[in-house]
Amino acid sequence: MSRRKIDITKKNAFDQHFDNTIINKIINYMMKNGKKYKTQKIVYTSIENLSKKTGMKHVKIFEEVICNIKPLVEIKTKRIGGATYQVPVKIKSSRSVSFALKWIINAAKKRLDVRRMENKLYLELLDAFLKRGYAFRKKEEICKIAEVNKVFSHYK
Repeated sequence: MSRRKIDITKKNAFDQHFDNTIINKIINYMMKNGKKYKTQKIVYTSIENLSKKTGMKHVKIFEEVICNIKPLVEIKTKRIGGATYQVPVKIKSSRSVSFALKWIINAAKKRLDVRRMENKLYLELLDAFLKRGYAFRKKEEICKIAEVNKVFSHYK
């Protein structure tokens, strides 16, 4: 009998409205105090508004937004011989999607120009689709740091 630990990965659930796992993830990241219905309403209305504005299908435009935001590399700090280096490391797609979703949510929460969360999320998704906004700047910033520290990539 093997004593190895079996890697159990949870299968991602699909959301009710669009039948997509990524939309379900953003709902779960945004949810507070177990109020899932309220969060679903916020996410679905912002995606509906986004699809009306751009004229594309709901799921397709949301996946386009996530592709614009998700990073390809991550910066990890390594301490080698008394010096600290920022080493760029490639990351898995699931981790990059979670980074993108968290950046979008944080950027939407930080918006002060609009009062309601549906509108904040809609504007942040629109900015991400147009490759601008706080979440996109965050991705660009990490890419720049990784480009500068490419020299230290052999320290993985």
